[in-house]
This record gives sequence, structure tokens and C-alpha cells, in this order.
Amino acid sequence: QEELRSALQQQQDGLWSTFRQQQEELSSSLMQQCRDEVEIAAVQQQQSQEELRTALEQQMQSQEQLRITIQQQQQSQGEWQTALVQQQQELRTTLGQQHDDLRDAFIQQQEEVRMSLGQQQEEL
Repeated sequence: QEELRSALQQQQDGLWSTFRQQQEELSSSLMQQCRDEVEIAAVQQQQSQEELRTALEQQMQSQEQLRITIQQQQQSQGEWQTALVQQQQELRTTLGQQHDDLRDAFIQQQEEVRMSLGQQQEEL
């Protein structure tokens, strides 16, 4: 009976040792799997952040291009407004000069008609 007890004890110790060894291997394997998954998740997060950074840079570039386009349009508008003001001033000057020329011509014609009438009256 002592031998049986000793044999059972040895068998139990062997099973317990095997169980602990398997448990340690499983624990080690699970820890490594967790570390791998955390590392993969960190790499994926870093890639996502990089993609987000790239998207933000592209958006900022688009906004800068839009700002430049708006600035160019405003500059063109300013140039058109300047050209329009210049044309209006030139037109006013031209019309004013034509008015003055017509008035002078009319006054001169009136003077010539008076002189002619005055000569005709003297002749009569």
C-alpha cells in the first residue's frame, strides 16, 4: 500500500508538474500574443495618424490654393475697377472737351453771323 501511495504521489507530482509547465507555456504564449497585438495596433494607429496628417496637409494646401485664387480674383476685380474709373475719367474729359469745342464753335458762328448781318445792314 505504501508503494501504491508512493506511485500515486509520483504520478500526481508528474501531472502537477506537467500542468504547471503547460500553464507557464500558455501564459507565456498569451503574453507574447498580447504584445504582438499591441504592437500591431500601435503600428496601425501610427499609420492612421500619418494618413490623417497627410489628409490635413492636403486640405491646408487646398485652402491655400483657394486663398490664392480668391486673392487673384480680388486683384483682377481691382484692376477692372481701376480701368473702369480711368475710362470714365477719359470719357468725361472727352465729353467736356467736345462740349467746350461745340460751345466755342457756336459762339464763333454767332459772332460771324452778327458781323455778316452788321455788314449787310451797313450796305443797305
